[in-house]
Amino acid sequence: NHNEDIHLICVSEAGGFTIVNEAGEDGQGRGLLLYNGQTVCDDGFSDNSATAICRHIGYDGFDSWTNDYLFDIQDNLEIGLDDVVCSAGSWHSCTYTTSDNCDHNEDIHLICVSEAGGFTIVNEAGEDGQGRGLLLYNGQTVCDDYCKRSRRRWSR
Repeated sequence: NHNEDIHLICVSEAGGFTIVNEAGEDGQGRGLLLYNGQTVCDDGFSDNSATAICRHIGYDGFDSWTNDYLFDIQDNLEIGLDDVVCSAGSWHSCTYTTSDNCDHNEDIHLICVSEAGGFTIVNEAGEDGQGRGLLLYNGQTVCDDYCKRSRRRWSR
């Protein structure tokens, strides 16, 4: 009975970092990288930095990152983090400064990814729901039997 299918909205709460879309809303792991509401400059940024930040905010890693002025909202934001240098894929391996010598064409845009082991979330069209929509396991819907509803997480 599909009235017991699980629909999810996944969010990440992680130490000052967020990723927003061009409207400044939750980008579901894809878009402009912010630290405490301010942009992150590309000085020192590397694949290790991208991996560390994506892992820090709850993803398994990253697909890609770039630096550029891509969203109009960047003009309205301060640059809050610079010289992000990570020696490994963990935030604990990183150093950074909160002063900058950057322009917004150096802001980081990041795409984080999760390896969900058979789980996917799809929208009404059956496409990637980017963390919002119907929960599938290996292409099949997931029943809510034995699940407890919680604002923060589903648990068994």
